[in-house]
Amino acid sequence: MLSGMGREDLIPAKFHNQHPKYKTPYIANIFCALVTLVGPFLGSSVLDPLTTLGSTGFIVGWGIVCLSFIWLAGKEFIQLKNQKTNKFTAGLGAVFCALLFINGIIPGMPGYMGTAGMMAFVIWALLGVLFYKVRASSLRLRTETKKNQ
Repeated sequence: MLSGMGREDLIPAKFHNQHPKYKTPYIANIFCALVTLVGPFLGSSVLDPLTTLGSTGFIVGWGIVCLSFIWLAGKEFIQLKNQKTNKFTAGLGAVFCALLFINGIIPGMPGYMGTAGMMAFVIWALLGVLFYKVRASSLRLRTETKKNQ
């Protein structure tokens, strides 16, 4: 993921640098290894919200995939044999993702992520919006430059 984000200029491009022999994103791998090595020393008060945030990100990601499939199938970008069955399954997946997400953000629910988790989630979401805005403006500039050439 870090390699792709580096390739798209969402984070420094060095994260996309590939090892000359193994063709792997070695800078991103080293960064992940260092973060992983530091993790056990942070304690459960830091790791618990991060774990919850990772789970929430996973749920949001799968929900977006399900909704994207339904949208693309409706636009006929995707042609499958059992189109109605596949759209129903994706819709069911989106509903379950929504229910799991709601379970995580409502206080008192069994899956509530807690105050620290909610703060981390809000920060994560705001960073996502910021990265999107920066990337969208960068794409517009590139498109305008190509049109003018």
